[in-house]
Amino acid sequence: YIREFESFYHRNVYHRGSMLTAAPLAGVPGAEIEIIDREWGAHLSSFKLTDKKRKYLNVGSYNYLGFAENDGVCSRDTIREIKKTGCAVGIPRQELGTLDVHNELEDLVAEFVGKEAAIVFGMGFATNSLNLPTLVDEGCLLISDSLNHC
Repeated sequence: YIREFESFYHRNVYHRGSMLTAAPLAGVPGAEIEIIDREWGAHLSSFKLTDKKRKYLNVGSYNYLGFAENDGVCSRDTIREIKKTGCAVGIPRQELGTLDVHNELEDLVAEFVGKEAAIVFGMGFATNSLNLPTLVDEGCLLISDSLNHC
């Protein structure tokens, strides 16, 4: 019975899922993603790459805004800021400390919302699901953009 289920799973679930999830990228994923077309063998068990590429809207990676592209405004600005402030702005402050730019951002946010102080976190599921609930109650205001991952 187990062998029959395994065969069924590979034919009908695993190989079909691979068609969707194991697509070979033709470059750095940005707002759009370029995928190399494949020709599938019998029973979807193997494929051969073709010379054709297709562009798709990227909704499945953390680079949908294009921040990790090799060139362009995000890349140039990132290099400039790393030279100026170092890499610590991209990780939790508990690892490499708080920089002046962190304090400036929190002061700006507090001024914008008309409060005496603000805390700014980098995006991420852990921030939303673990940190925020320990800091707020029903009387607090949380501001988040529409691209928040939680």
